[in-house]
Amino acid sequence: MIAIPWMMAWDIDLQTGIRQSFLATTLYWTADIVFSSFTGFYHDGIIERRLALISRKYVKGWFFMDLLMVVSDWVSFAATELSDGTDASTTTGLKLVRFLKLAKFLRILGLMRMIRFSKLFEELLDRSLAGGFRVVFDFVKLLCFVLWLSHVTTCLWFLLGMNGPSDTDSRWFDSVMMRSGDHFEAAAQGYQYATSFHFALSQITANGVEMLSPLNSIERWFNIVCLIFGLFFSSHVVSTFSSAMMQLEMANEDKTHKLKQLNTFLSQYPVDKGVARRCQRQIKERMNGGRRLTEDDVPALSLLSAALLKELRFSVSGESILTHPLFRCCSNIDESTVQEICDEAVKIVVLQAGDSVFFPGEEASSAYILNSGSLTYAADKDFCPEADGEVDVKIGKWLSESTLWCRWRHVGEAHAGSVCQLFALDAERLNDTVDKFEHITH
Repeated sequence: MIAIPWMMAWDIDLQTGIRQSFLATTLYWTADIVFSSFTGFYHDGIIERRLALISRKYVKGWFFMDLLMVVSDWVSFAATELSDGTDASTTTGLKLVRFLKLAKFLRILGLMRMIRFSKLFEELLDRSLAGGFRVVFDFVKLLCFVLWLSHVTTCLWFLLGMNGPSDTDSRWFDSVMMRSGDHFEAAAQGYQYATSFHFALSQITANGVEMLSPLNSIERWFNIVCLIFGLFFSSHVVSTFSSAMMQLEMANEDKTHKLKQLNTFLSQYPVDKGVARRCQRQIKERMNGGRRLTEDDVPALSLLSAALLKELRFSVSGESILTHPLFRCCSNIDESTVQEICDEAVKIVVLQAGDSVFFPGEEASSAYILNSGSLTYAADKDFCPEADGEVDVKIGKWLSESTLWCRWRHVGEAHAGSVCQLFALDAERLNDTVDKFEHITH
């Protein structure tokens, strides 16, 4: 994405290191075509694994574009290899030189991969970041795109000045003279690039550079197109960044308002200062720290069909529920039983550090299974005299399982040592759900 425009503009041959990386990249994208022909895809929430449908979808999508880019890469690489050591003065040499120029032009097709990279990067950001971090990364991503686009414009502008057609017998190179009196073509490559990059950046702000004025029709039209694009692009950049900053500011204002309300509440009642400080500190930590989402936090899930929502819930909690031998047995008899249980009786519970799941003496309504994080259980000696201190609950272990079979009161306390996620299996809903399957109950 960076090397191809630079190599084309300055007519740089593939050197050893660049050649090896170019070959490795070409091999990777060739293999990607093969693997993409066998990679399943989602259709209406169901993963499609049939090779015929996978191939048909790929052919209708990226196949021909991928094939064109890979073929251009191999043609370019082969032309470079064949041209090494060939005498350009011979007829064969002249043909190879022309072929090599065509091959170098074909390399620019590889820039189409930017579209795929941008989509993958966007998906990665959506999964990994939120809030202020997302705003920062959006700004960095936008800045990188501006710099890359300026780099491409730099290379095109230099290429026009070096080899572009001219209807006035002049190019913008002729307007740049070195202090030593040498022509711009004799300048160091770094200075040539910096000068061209200066022009590219000036197009974004719609401020031209006098010493880099276009001197023929092609350069003039290129300059006009760059200015028009820069006008709209700069407006888009400003509006996008302003919108992101506004969202971040609104989120910060909401946090500030909640903290002010907390301080007002604490000041209106005779709250101990130590307790007040702990309350403030914990609330700030939880506001600044991200938390795992539950189903209630995602309104978009209400748009799913009942069948697909049931399948989603089974995918989320089914593996954990099936760790219990009774539910594995039910699944072996009829898998839809466990799917119905996950849909009707299971709820996601997310705890922050210090939160408690239940307390001693409370009447139990659900059994719990730890899915992630750290959880500690301590039996109360008033209810369980033989209790032996605290116990760390391992991931995949059940708590309050007796609730599923009889009326039960908790005899201890379970509290989170860090952010953790549990699945709560409601005993009453479980019984109602299982009653629907007579072949299971009997």
